Amino acid sequence: MPLISRGILASTPFGGSDSNVYQLVTSTEVENASRLKKYREHMRFYQGKHWDHTRDVNEPFVTMNYCRRFVDAQVNFLMKGAFVTTIPDDPATPAKEDDDREFVRLMLERTWDKNRRGLVGFEMAQMGSITGDVFARVSWEDGDPIETPYARVDVLPSQYVFPSFGGPHGVDRKRVNSVLVLFPRFKNGDASSTNSFGDMPSSNVVWFGERWFADRVIEYDPERGERERPNPLGEIPIVHIPNYPVAGEFYGRSDLDDLINLQREYNEKATDISDVINYHGSPVTIVKGAKLTQLERGANRMWGLPENAEVENLSLNGELGASMEYLQTIKKAMHEIGGVPEIALTSNLNNRETGASVSMRYMPMLESRQVKVQTYGTGLRLINRLI
Repeated sequence: MPLISRGILASTPFGGSDSNVYQLVTSTEVENASRLKKYREHMRFYQGKHWDHTRDVNEPFVTMNYCRRFVDAQVNFLMKGAFVTTIPDDPATPAKEDDDREFVRLMLERTWDKNRRGLVGFEMAQMGSITGDVFARVSWEDGDPIETPYARVDVLPSQYVFPSFGGPHGVDRKRVNSVLVLFPRFKNGDASSTNSFGDMPSSNVVWFGERWFADRVIEYDPERGERERPNPLGEIPIVHIPNYPVAGEFYGRSDLDDLINLQREYNEKATDISDVINYHGSPVTIVKGAKLTQLERGANRMWGLPENAEVENLSLNGELGASMEYLQTIKKAMHEIGGVPEIALTSNLNNRETGASVSMRYMPMLESRQVKVQTYGTGLRLINRLI
């Protein structure tokens, strides 16, 4: 059964069944289905669309989007100051290379300035924090009306990148043989029908593809067909950065992996509490021994009731204390499991608090940042090499 017909990629169409790109995507069905489904769910929660899975759209619901706050806090903590380029000395060569290293560093700095270093770094951290994976593509840009030709760095949407590996087990699992990249283009330049991450209708999109090997590139064009050309770099110009590494796995771990279920539970219980409050604001009126047509509704009204008639509001005997306590328990669990202390999301700072005390309170984020500095730092080194 094709992958798209099962609904997993229903919101990410790849063209007709006779399209080369469609055939390439469906051929990776088993390997990429769960990954793409995770990407879409995580981006949906980041954007605040928490109620697509359940509940009537006509019912009131509460959405407290802590997923976005957690991601933004992690991204700012990692990439708020962008990054700097350093060129270490090569100990294998006895010659002094200070001038050469400084020249290379200045050229890299100039290239990153043209790429708007801070924005690229922010996009890397945000894409990695949400999806768990960053795919950065280095290409040659000679059509910029402002800048002279330079090496361009693009952060690709993770759901449009399909790596193939040396094998399913062992070391070969992390050795990339080729990378397929999809490029959606809008007919007549009309992108008005796009909605969100991976939600693009097939009626207005034409899909192009590139499969990169170390020695060649295969381009898939719906108009010109399949074309092959040599790869002048001799390596694949796409760098993968796992947001948080998982031993033995190629793909990284998202900062939202353990928060989605807690966020869903939090919103559902908050909505239940909201329903109770709404009920108490306009409770159901019970009338016994009288006809409703005899009773006039509204403020400053007086009712004359028969002798045995009764009127009362339906009340709940329970109280919200336990519900509010459970809600706070869920929120506390989100901070503990998500690794973002509550102090990171508030502005209530104590100016008298020592630096050591603040460091201890931020320890979960500091530990996570230390790991990410290694993964993102390695990825940036590979990007610098391609540049």
